[in-house]
Amino acid sequence: MALDKRIWMHFDLLPFVFIITLLVVSFLLIFESSTVLSLKPVSYS
Repeated sequence: MALDKRIWMHFDLLPFVFIITLLVVSFLLIFESSTVLSLKPVSYS
């Protein structure tokens, strides 16, 4: 029973970890693109 409980706890945490990683990756991508745009605004105008 204890093993089953641990496995279920891990399964409950999986979606949260997935969402957090997605948020971090998207934030990094947006941050990088925004810094690139702010560094080179002339090439896009």
